[in-house]
Amino acid sequence: MIFCKRILLISAACLTLAANACAKATSEPATATSTTSGAIPLSPTQSTLIPHNAHLDVKCLEIPQALPSSLDTKGSIVLTQKANPEQTYLWNLKTEQKFFLESGQNELLLSFATSPDGKWLALDHSIQNGMTTTSSSLEIRTSTGDIYATRKIDVGTFISRWLNNDQLILRHGFSPSSVQVAINPFTGIQQELKTDFPDFVFDIQPTSDWENQSVVVYDPSLTRVVYAGDPSDYVLVDAINNSSITRISPAPVLDNAPKWSPDGGQFVISYADILNPINDPKNWTFELYSVSRSGQFEQLTHVSEYYNHPRIRSYKWSPDGRKIAFWLEPNPIGMGGMFNLAVLNMDTGNVTNYCVTSWSKGIPPLFWSPDGKQLILETFNKNREEATHLLLVDIENGWAAQIGENLTPTGWMTNE
Repeated sequence: MIFCKRILLISAACLTLAANACAKATSEPATATSTTSGAIPLSPTQSTLIPHNAHLDVKCLEIPQALPSSLDTKGSIVLTQKANPEQTYLWNLKTEQKFFLESGQNELLLSFATSPDGKWLALDHSIQNGMTTTSSSLEIRTSTGDIYATRKIDVGTFISRWLNNDQLILRHGFSPSSVQVAINPFTGIQQELKTDFPDFVFDIQPTSDWENQSVVVYDPSLTRVVYAGDPSDYVLVDAINNSSITRISPAPVLDNAPKWSPDGGQFVISYADILNPINDPKNWTFELYSVSRSGQFEQLTHVSEYYNHPRIRSYKWSPDGRKIAFWLEPNPIGMGGMFNLAVLNMDTGNVTNYCVTSWSKGIPPLFWSPDGKQLILETFNKNREEATHLLLVDIENGWAAQIGENLTPTGWMTNE
């Protein structure tokens, strides 16, 4: 049985945005300056700014340990089982067949990443001699685990992410200033990307390294780039002309990675006013904002109208760009607690809280199905000794199911 409740707008007053003074920040209000449109203030959340059709639904899903009999789920999930030793395999959801990605003695398979269209799986195949890596190859595999293409890469290089369906970003090392290379794994064509921006923050490592993106993040066309600027800013740059477009200063950049939409038309961030004199990070109030290629801002969520000082983390665009899934901590207590799965509908502005919960140990990533109808995710319990749960959530039909334990998803591929 599914419990449904709609929460109405409850206040016309502006909720207080709790904040904290940055080490190098001034006491000026948070603003974004743009070479194309002048100064644009990032305003506090106000009821008068909320579109009439933007609201919050709470739709709590029961989570049985079995899939529905009328299952319409397609594709193969990339899973790593937390056994000794770890094994990674592709699980065909229709046939339930498992295709194990085998490696030989002294071989490691690392850095799994699926292409945006779900057709390809990229991984790093490394050869070890004791504790030393002697060689590495970039492999591209199909949804049945077959090798389609392979390219030699430098030892110490790892896969950051797919830039688009034809290019990957490789990083040489783990430091914020590490070299980035865009490579087409099918043709071998590659180019080194600029990362040495004037006020780039070299000495601060963001949480989870902005989810392996580094702190210099290019759009799918390599014509725009957003990076972490000094002291605590998001900076949007025209990568062709090397000119600054917009600067969001100051912002909580360490925990909140910019995520480009699939078409590269905008990126999304989780933003909070960090200059409020309360000076207590646990009281920061986060909302999702989008930033267009020309630097225009739009507030996407208004969850602070319903919850006290909500936090938003680990957001993920659907493949068609019409939805954003994210982890929402509704009413935080302290600096760590329970997060709920939520989804923003970009067409309506509606946010749905599905009450699918996970404790904040690492904030598990979210993976969309290639058709954008379902999500696969791993949830953590408060007790670290307990098993993690692998969940499948159907956004379109409103159901969820536990389909495994101690399995970490790293992608969802199409079999078509």
